[in-house]
Amino acid sequence: MTDAEKWHKSAIVHNYLNAIEDNATKNEVLISPLVDWLSWARKRIDDYNPLTNFGDETTQDISSKHE
Repeated sequence: MTDAEKWHKSAIVHNYLNAIEDNATKNEVLISPLVDWLSWARKRIDDYNPLTNFGDETTQDISSKHE
């Protein structure tokens, strides 16, 4: 997978996470466990994004696990 493809996939996931947060806020169900999960998910997708991850060897390539 190219860096451009990884960037594109990470942007899609970020948009999805934002939609989850917006929906939870709108419905007044943005509770601590969801906030924690969103934070964790955003960090993981930032690890996957080649524009925010500059070759950290501890980062696993999640594409091979989720395609």
